[in-house]
Amino acid sequence: MSTKAIETKCPGCGAMVRLGAGQKQAFCNYCGSPVTVEDTREFVTRNIDEADLKRAETEQLIRLKELEMQERRERKAEGRKKAMGIASVPLVVVLLIAFAIGAAEPSGSPLSDSAYTAGSVCFLILAWGWLFILMGNDKK
Repeated sequence: MSTKAIETKCPGCGAMVRLGAGQKQAFCNYCGSPVTVEDTREFVTRNIDEADLKRAETEQLIRLKELEMQERRERKAEGRKKAMGIASVPLVVVLLIAFAIGAAEPSGSPLSDSAYTAGSVCFLILAWGWLFILMGNDKK
């Protein structure tokens, strides 16, 4: 009874490896991986480098942590923008009222000067806050 040739896939690259009649082991012509066959059942021998597996796992964990940290920074930045938006409303109201009072009073009067000063302070606080938010003070 003669044995037929067997074709199987290479464990390293997926190329077809042909084993002749009675041949129990062959090497892939493309990548050199060994392939062993016994009694028409296929046994694939593969060299697995434990260090490469650990390195790949570690790199994956590092990448996941980096993505998590980036997401946390983005949530923090969104929170700051929201807080500044909420804080801006009363500051804008005070700014508008102060400039309205300053414009209504005669030039040089103490109330006019105080109103313009208060409006200017509100404007500076708003400008500084929004500049701080928009420029993004995150350390990457």
